[in-house]
Amino acid sequence: IFFAGLEIVEHQPHTIYFSRYPEGREATMGWPKPDVIFRNNTENAVLIDTSHTGTSITVSIYGDNGDLNVRAGLSDRFRYTGPIAKYERNPKLEPGTQVVVKQGSGGWSVIVTRTISDTQGEVISEEEWSWSYLGAFRVIEYN
Repeated sequence: IFFAGLEIVEHQPHTIYFSRYPEGREATMGWPKPDVIFRNNTENAVLIDTSHTGTSITVSIYGDNGDLNVRAGLSDRFRYTGPIAKYERNPKLEPGTQVVVKQGSGGWSVIVTRTISDTQGEVISEEEWSWSYLGAFRVIEYN
């Protein structure tokens, strides 16, 4: 959808960053929300083909977008945050003690841009999305 130049109506990146996905462009799917919603803003049909295995889902989009050129941009990371503490009771620990079992990591924000140009290089639209990722939880066991 992104590189086809189709209109993105709704999408939500993951809350926690996964390195196998491009920052800010990946999409979380759930039922009934979050969802990915797009509009075919071309004059042509769009074919969506899906396939899956036991460990992956592939969605392919076919169509004619009028030879639009789509460029993606990504800002540097900013607005860093520290890890969020998550406390879990562990009755095996001595009463009054706590132990850090996972250090966790901080989060950050990024800005993703999408520039759509025609065949002559004239910019048709420039879009910008901001997204903030949470860090991995710092897990602390206590009793």
